[in-house]
Amino acid sequence: MPWLLVYISTYTGCAHFCIEIDILSNTASGWSEVDFGFYDGDPEALLPRDLNGDGLSEIKTFDNRFFYTFASYAGSSAPIQILGFENGEFANITANGDFEWEVRAGLDDMGTIPEDGEPRNSWLATYAAYLLTLGEAAPLDYAVG
Repeated sequence: MPWLLVYISTYTGCAHFCIEIDILSNTASGWSEVDFGFYDGDPEALLPRDLNGDGLSEIKTFDNRFFYTFASYAGSSAPIQILGFENGEFANITANGDFEWEVRAGLDDMGTIPEDGEPRNSWLATYAAYLLTLGEAAPLDYAVG
């Protein structure tokens, strides 16, 4: 199993504090560089941490695919996303049962549903994503009720 050796984050200069992350790891076959991608936010908030106490580092961020998809950036909601090693590669491991408490905390932090418009659409999509990540039914009754 690979382990984190070097974490590199670079501010890209975009309008929403975009951070490019590269990770160097040591595997059984030697050094490996992973282009981790671009993420919103503070580089310190994206530092790898052992969130579940298993001795491996994970990165907690937001699912950037939700920004601009259902609303403008300012009106967007996005569910948390936990990224870490799985089968020797970086992957979205949010649905791993070890992180249920993180997902439930994100759900609890959503606040109340906006009255209408794009922010409402984004909020509902994020709410549905949280429930599906937890293995619960989609909130169809809630959306129309």
